[in-house]
Amino acid sequence: MIKRNEFNRINHLCCCGTTVLSFIIALMLTESVSAQSFTTLPMIAVGGGHSVALKSDGTVWAWGLNVWGQLGDGTTTNHRTPVQVSGLTRVTAIAAGMSHTVALKSDGTVWAWGANSFGQLGNGTTTNSRVPVKVSGLSDVSSIAVGEVHNIVLKKDGTVWTWGSNSCGELGNGTEGLLSNKTTPIQVPNLTDVLAIAAGGAHSVVLKNNGKVWAWGMNYYRQLGDGTYIDRSTPIQVQNLNDVSAITAGSKHTVAQKSDGTVWAWGDNSNRQLGDGSTTERRTLVQVFGLSNITSISAGEDHTVALKQDGTAWAWGSHWGGTESDNGSPAQIIGLSIVTSIASGKYTNTLAVKSDGTVWAWGSNNYGQLGDETLTVSYRPIQVLGTNGVGYLNLGSIQSFIPEINKENEKQLTAYSNNGVVYISGLKIGLSLIVYNINGMITYKGIATEEKMEVQMLGRGMYIVTNGKNTVKILDK
Repeated sequence: MIKRNEFNRINHLCCCGTTVLSFIIALMLTESVSAQSFTTLPMIAVGGGHSVALKSDGTVWAWGLNVWGQLGDGTTTNHRTPVQVSGLTRVTAIAAGMSHTVALKSDGTVWAWGANSFGQLGNGTTTNSRVPVKVSGLSDVSSIAVGEVHNIVLKKDGTVWTWGSNSCGELGNGTEGLLSNKTTPIQVPNLTDVLAIAAGGAHSVVLKNNGKVWAWGMNYYRQLGDGTYIDRSTPIQVQNLNDVSAITAGSKHTVAQKSDGTVWAWGDNSNRQLGDGSTTERRTLVQVFGLSNITSISAGEDHTVALKQDGTAWAWGSHWGGTESDNGSPAQIIGLSIVTSIASGKYTNTLAVKSDGTVWAWGSNNYGQLGDETLTVSYRPIQVLGTNGVGYLNLGSIQSFIPEINKENEKQLTAYSNNGVVYISGLKIGLSLIVYNINGMITYKGIATEEKMEVQMLGRGMYIVTNGKNTVKILDK
């Protein structure tokens, strides 16, 4: 088994010298204006009946159901193609709930809009909002996750904060029930050293620095992985699970990716969303059949999707995941290649982004959430159109992605490559570590666990290494 700080062998796509030269020039031009411009990594999110996308320029776009103002354009009109979220810039991350949406800005503040009957907008009220409102009392936030009607955020100091519905103890503060809902963020007690967070339908999950996973909230479907069906209002450790590098939570099931690229799941399995070939509910983890070399995972209502290092996407569970029949084991999603990110949501549709910045969608479409101007369901990926159906939505090519330098980082990121091995130093422990190749493919993705790490590639060429907001480019000749 490959440990979190050991070599990770990954595929490398070669390209011609002309492309490399053009790419280097593009990088130089981007750096020359970095002080004046804002650039972030494109991102997608899927809600209960709406879809959300973050462009590389920091603006947010949304489409689909808008009854509660969850598209953030100041109206309650459904839209079948993307509209821009009003007044929101310099965004670095997005997440979507059943009927609300949340964004993280580069200054560490969090903003939310849409339905608010459970206090899920976090502004001290239960009033819906058609435009983004600032979540009260939050700063220095590094990542966000959204359940159906509750929210969880991770601060830079490794603490976790929650707000919204607490019907099953999903806020993690030792209480539960609708009378214990919170309209402003509260800290989850006795929880530190957290690296990553995830939110399911009514449960919360965190990955700690030691590679172990903790969960709390609803456990009726055994989605907490503690071997029981008892709801938990405080964090409890998932049994028999170590060396985890990523987590995701579906409506009633939970999935973890280990550092060796294998995927494990537990909880509801009525639609085969655990990928073990059965429909048996699992109170402890089982390995997903036939999956390896995974770079990211995303759990939906009753299906799960994964992205491999070669840019292919795979799904299992309900046919809404991208296949025309339920699958008890992973099946490749036809028509997708060179995918850089993938997201499934609280309902029955999925989004993917290709390395060229285009967005693709499939699944249910009763509110226009596929973004193709129709209400027609699609079991195969279709390209999301531009605003008013003009052209196609493009989030910005990942090839030109250069994050801003985080001046607060005390360590300078450096890297060099020799014979296909990337040697990295100056890493800030606890922040993301991502390596891209020349085509914009994510060839390694994890968390920096040491100040110095080595990543072994299968080929030579241009690589981009990012650690949090710090970036370095290297060329292995």
